[in-house]
Amino acid sequence: MHHSKAYNQLLAHVNATGREKDGYYPNILEEIYDYERDSAEDIIWKAFHDGDIEVVMYLPKLKKYNGVSALKKALSHCNIPSYRSIRLAEALYSCSKHKKYLDIIISNLRSNSQSDRVAVLHILMKLDPNERIFEIFEQVCLNDVSDSVRLTAATGLLYCKGYVKNPFSIQEFQQTLSLHRLLAKDTFEERQKNINALRDGKLERC
Repeated sequence: MHHSKAYNQLLAHVNATGREKDGYYPNILEEIYDYERDSAEDIIWKAFHDGDIEVVMYLPKLKKYNGVSALKKALSHCNIPSYRSIRLAEALYSCSKHKKYLDIIISNLRSNSQSDRVAVLHILMKLDPNERIFEIFEQVCLNDVSDSVRLTAATGLLYCKGYVKNPFSIQEFQQTLSLHRLLAKDTFEERQKNINALRDGKLERC
């Protein structure tokens, strides 16, 4: 039987290991053939229960299984902070927009893992900018001990204020690098001064 490109991508990712497992294609269930649906859902369901956290994005879309219920159950047994709780809460927030899931995502900013804190910031960058999101980026930019986390938070600040249109664009990052550096300066006082200038629309490139 001929399989769609999306179905083959799903199989390849589920069977991959290490870094090859990164980057599940988000529209797999929308692009598979109708006759592949049952099989694809079985694969996703099994992968999730085998511990593959990267398939969580598909669970709210399942028809054969109650994916949302499975996500809620998994989150209720999950340690917070943890990368697993970030991904579970992200999947639940994306389908429900319930504030409690966003709060769980944000609570992971206290994680000792630098990569987990960056993951949280990346999720926040996918949301429509607002004052609460700006203040979260501000607190991270001011207080996080990691230079790279503060630099990521600086991207979020610039995105909230319209200096950056696509926070995941390398080209835009390079074009606004001098502003990033101002917001992620070495001292708390310098960072606060420059964030205040950004808030007032007065931050200028070096």
